[in-house]
Amino acid sequence: MQKRIVTHGLSLLERAAHAETVEYSDESWGSDDWKTAYMEVNDNNRLALQKMGEELRGNRQVREKRVF
Repeated sequence: MQKRIVTHGLSLLERAAHAETVEYSDESWGSDDWKTAYMEVNDNNRLALQKMGEELRGNRQVREKRVF
């Protein structure tokens, strides 16, 4: 499916007569069920998300110290 989408996009890039040309694909990404839990914070994932956030902030500080 990804290859078809990329091929379709490249084909449109070659054929587009002007900027902002829109063409819709017949591809379907499946259901939208994932949207109900997207970025949800609850008691089941709160600690894991907190830990990941702390790690990301720590990594960011290390990177910022390396900048000259």
